Amino acid sequence: MSNEPTNPTWREKLTLAAVRGAVSGAVSGTVRAVIAWMLGH
Repeated sequence: MSNEPTNPTWREKLTLAAVRGAVSGAVSGTVRAVIAWMLGH
């Protein structure tokens, strides 16, 4: 028996979660940068 599960759904969920986290982090970072730039100018 191998320890790796045959069902790849957990990998898909993990990948989706990582992608969503990266996208949301990039968006929030961009928004903060834009707000800081607008306030700075």
